[in-house]
Amino acid sequence: MKSKITVPKSKLKIVFTVIIIVIISVILLELLAPFLYKQINKKPFQKKELQKRLFHSKQTDEAIIPDPWEGRLPDWVGNNDLHPYIGFTYHRSSRNRYGFAGLNPLLKRSSNKINICIMGGSFAESLYINSKQELKEYLKKSNCFADKDIEITALAMGGFKQPQQLFALTYFLFLGAEYDIVINLDGFNEIALPFAENIPYQTTAYYPRAWFLYTTKSLDIKSTLQVAKIVKLREKKEKLKRFFSTSPMYHSNYLLFLWDILDKRYENKLRIENKKLGELFAKRNYQSFDSNASMYKGNKKKLFEDLVYYWKNSSIQINHLSQSNKFLYFHFLQPNQYHPGSKILSEAEKIHAYTNEPYKYKEAVLLAYPLLIKEGENLKKENVNFYDLTQIFKNDDRTLYIDKCCHLNKLGYDHVSKEMASAIIQYVERNR
Repeated sequence: MKSKITVPKSKLKIVFTVIIIVIISVILLELLAPFLYKQINKKPFQKKELQKRLFHSKQTDEAIIPDPWEGRLPDWVGNNDLHPYIGFTYHRSSRNRYGFAGLNPLLKRSSNKINICIMGGSFAESLYINSKQELKEYLKKSNCFADKDIEITALAMGGFKQPQQLFALTYFLFLGAEYDIVINLDGFNEIALPFAENIPYQTTAYYPRAWFLYTTKSLDIKSTLQVAKIVKLREKKEKLKRFFSTSPMYHSNYLLFLWDILDKRYENKLRIENKKLGELFAKRNYQSFDSNASMYKGNKKKLFEDLVYYWKNSSIQINHLSQSNKFLYFHFLQPNQYHPGSKILSEAEKIHAYTNEPYKYKEAVLLAYPLLIKEGENLKKENVNFYDLTQIFKNDDRTLYIDKCCHLNKLGYDHVSKEMASAIIQYVERNR
């Protein structure tokens, strides 16, 4: 007969005591976590906000890391081709034969057709991709356009900034393009990209974005090793996020608090390593023979004043082209979430489309958008059909912005299209 195995009562008591201690410790940690979080971060513990940030933490990186390409060679450097007149275009395999999205830009006029060309950076390109049909429908509500066949093309591309729009338009007019209406939707890239991507690397402010990367298309050994170091850190940060986002871990106050501490530690490390990468870039001989970067060292006011002046001058030159080539020109200043008082941010926008951290794009908007608005009024005095769209979302609390840069969802782009169509219709009807 088999004997029963018995556990001494003393050992059971120890096990039971350990379990009780563990349970009490977990409860205490859960209760203490919000208090500790508040002491460290100087703001209340908000569990839902941390959970949302945990699941979307990758989107917060660009708000922390100074370099817009987040410590790696940006995808657009590899996906774009150099162009002798307009800087760069997309690989033709992913766009039309000229490297732009959508319809071939070489449109020809006919009696019953209206050819519209949209110019600008990624904001304008995204509007073209997402809302060109809506723009067409809004225009057709007017008797001026109701019986016309409207064709819309784009000379807009991510990263374009003046004078690239001016040069692109000039080049395609040279190739024989015939437009009835040209829309220039810009402003943000003109002040943000030179400030964030050219001047820090001793590159002329008016050259295409990050021109030193386009012209090298490669890195030296030290820079390559530094990029690899940053990539490894980002992988560790992402792995940590995946670990803590598994259920039921993300329900724990303490584990959310712990993830927040570790995640911010990686953010700080990435900030330091990105700075080192920037220093390596700056040491290389990227500057052009006419680089004006040094004249703006420590003088942001002068930089933004000049950037806005050349933005305005580019628009004036396009207006001159409109007169000689017989098309209507409309210039719109794009909205941006960092322009104070321009949008009631939704909860989703506060998480995914806004940052209180150091961010050069945000700094550029805060310092230079008032200058753009002011010079926009001066454009009107130069007989340019200029429209300031920075306040079109002023009383709108819907979620429209989708990232921390400037871009919108389809709802937002449809709204912009409607405002542009309204301005065009009013002008055309007034001048019939």
